[in-house]
Amino acid sequence: MKAFPELTAALRSMLDRMDASLREGGYEEEPIKMYLAGGVAVNFYCGTRYTEDVDASFSRRLVLPQDLTVNYARADGSQAFIYFDHNYNTSLALVHEDFEMDSR
Repeated sequence: MKAFPELTAALRSMLDRMDASLREGGYEEEPIKMYLAGGVAVNFYCGTRYTEDVDASFSRRLVLPQDLTVNYARADGSQAFIYFDHNYNTSLALVHEDFEMDSR
């Protein structure tokens, strides 16, 4: 993993908020798989760029909070943020047809 640690920490904070919201909504029974795409996935594997949006799909339909934005400081000290892109859709995205089966 080559991801920028500050971006990873911001994503972790966002995922913790998602987790808390899902637990409040009663989604504790079975695990939910999340498939990251776009800039966050590129950063995770290559550590080459920052991104502002989190593109992801899930193994089942979910109701997530609308305001999933996290502010953080980049390595150079500049202020940045990430937000969950509620409009991301695998039907329109450039993903391989077996992306779920081939994901890690």
